[in-house]
Amino acid sequence: MREVTKATSTGPSVTVYDRETDGRSVYSTYRRIDNVFRRVETFGGNGTSASSGSDSSNPVNLFNVCENVTALPDPCSSNARP
Repeated sequence: MREVTKATSTGPSVTVYDRETDGRSVYSTYRRIDNVFRRVETFGGNGTSASSGSDSSNPVNLFNVCENVTALPDPCSSNARP
């Protein structure tokens, strides 16, 4: 995946950033310590971001970033830890 998407995590939350004008959304699949997977996505286009809710009592322990590509497998980064 090209360096056009980005996800960061401070522990309590995850933020995804869209850095490309291609009309595709960007999302992160993330897991908190309760072992439930969740998703946060930005639909606003280039220069936009979206964040999950912040929960310091149930912090994020695994996340990735993906580009939502219609009718094709979505390219995703490897999983990362905050």
